[in-house]
Amino acid sequence: MTPAAIEHLRARLYLFAVLPAMDDLLKASPEACSVLGSEPFSIAFKTRSGLRAAYFLYENHCRFVWGKATERADVELFFHSDAQANATFEGRKSIPPMPTRGFSKIGKVKIFQEIAGILEDFLKPSPEALKDKDFREAFVKTYFGIVLRALCQLCEHEKKGRELFKNGPQGLAQFQLGRDGVPTWLNLVSRKLDWGRGEPPRPSDVCICFLNPEVAIRALNDQIDAQVELGLGTLEIAGFSPLAEQVNLLLERIELYLPKGV
Repeated sequence: MTPAAIEHLRARLYLFAVLPAMDDLLKASPEACSVLGSEPFSIAFKTRSGLRAAYFLYENHCRFVWGKATERADVELFFHSDAQANATFEGRKSIPPMPTRGFSKIGKVKIFQEIAGILEDFLKPSPEALKDKDFREAFVKTYFGIVLRALCQLCEHEKKGRELFKNGPQGLAQFQLGRDGVPTWLNLVSRKLDWGRGEPPRPSDVCICFLNPEVAIRALNDQIDAQVELGLGTLEIAGFSPLAEQVNLLLERIELYLPKGV
């Protein structure tokens, strides 16, 4: 894969997997809601390579819209390259994107950047923060969303990801934090690739249950030995285990493009 192709995939993951997590953040972080304030606004990013995503922020929500159907946002910013976009999203020194719409509301960009900074800190919590039960659960929920959005993108837009998706076992995988936790599901099926929260659209083919948030967090960062955790009783896998292995192979590819903890 060429360097340009790698930059394109990374920009895709930031726009379509990471930044949409602002919705979960605003529901979990009073600080982020305070920065947003009471006045709703929207911002869209476009790249020369054709990526386009918009984020509509209001109250404790961030509605994400992508692709050609993107609604007109208050402010639109254009990146001349995917590398420029990635540098911006990672806080590295780079040329600012070019405003193409909403010059009178350009100050809203600073608010968006502040919320993005809070998201970055939220995804890299301290050991002290992880001691709080509510925070752990919100963190796992947010991180799961990022990971599954990224996985879906790689299944469709990365060569190796497409090959694994096409040639490996397919089905519906369900993830839970605790036996009574709200399910998060991944429909790893050709032409029906999707993910969501709550009851899955059909009975799952495999259910992966993390008995505590610590195991879930380490699993999402590829820091566990599944066999050891199964033996300890902190991880339960019921159903079609090859599908669980397939999901793990796809998850491993995410860290090729995004740093652990994003």
